[in-house]
Amino acid sequence: ATAGLGLLVYGLASTGERGPQATASWVPIALAAGLLVALARRERRVRDPLVPPAFLRSRPIVAANLTALALTASTTPAMFLAILYVQQMLQFSPARASLLFPVFSLAVVCGSLSAPRLLRRMGARRTLVTGFVGIGAGALTLVALLPAIAVVQLLAAFMFMGVGLGVASV
Repeated sequence: ATAGLGLLVYGLASTGERGPQATASWVPIALAAGLLVALARRERRVRDPLVPPAFLRSRPIVAANLTALALTASTTPAMFLAILYVQQMLQFSPARASLLFPVFSLAVVCGSLSAPRLLRRMGARRTLVTGFVGIGAGALTLVALLPAIAVVQLLAAFMFMGVGLGVASV
């Protein structure tokens, strides 16, 4: 499992640096796929697998994993692009740019602390939707950045996205 995941990460990182046609990109990915398929086949036959198959068929587990995937897919790229925007478009040094991003982390904490009250009041689904609405509001704020007020808009987007992520994660 470790070798397969390690090769996958290495291959994907190489793809970004060298392109998908480079041998250093596709060979590790192919080896990773082979190792991970072999692991899955072996795990089906052992008496005590690392992850029991019933666990993977559980609706709550599948729903939680898909929610985590959606949260990661909706926040990670936006934050990565925000880092690039701050450094390349606003010309902030990495040290100066880093001063903007704790707002996101603090907002996640605030959202996580407020989520239990929201859960009691609204229920799980509505709380989750509320979190995703916050993430969406932050993403929309990032789409409409104006150079004159970009820092203010970035901070607002980080607050919306962070609170939304914190609420939806609980």
